[in-house]
Amino acid sequence: RSSDLRSTSATIRNQEGKTIGLFCINLDVSKWEEMQQFLSQWIQPIHEKQPEILFKNDWREKINLYVATYLQKESVSLQALSKEKKRELVLALYREGAFEAKNAASYIGDALQLSRATIYKYLEKNENSTL
Repeated sequence: RSSDLRSTSATIRNQEGKTIGLFCINLDVSKWEEMQQFLSQWIQPIHEKQPEILFKNDWREKINLYVATYLQKESVSLQALSKEKKRELVLALYREGAFEAKNAASYIGDALQLSRATIYKYLEKNENSTL
């Protein structure tokens, strides 16, 4: 995105003050924003205790909370999560019953930036390895 780019330029002059060139620096600040988001997880608690009755049947909120807690425990952002750790997280969500809700696989895929096919592949590999 163009909003993630910052640029600065300076004119290069010789001893007589005549312009002889331009010095330009372009910086993609999106990585800095990811770092800021990651660090803010350490500075502030992920969530305040929510009223239990309010989120009793909200499976999406439970998934979000589980993922956020997992990322904090692993000290990593979602973008930096390895393929193996994403698989581990999918399987942990499965063990917690996160896939019982209708369309949960699609929601979890979106939350973890994975395709629904990848989600099912991770679950299938787990079933085959436990046989």
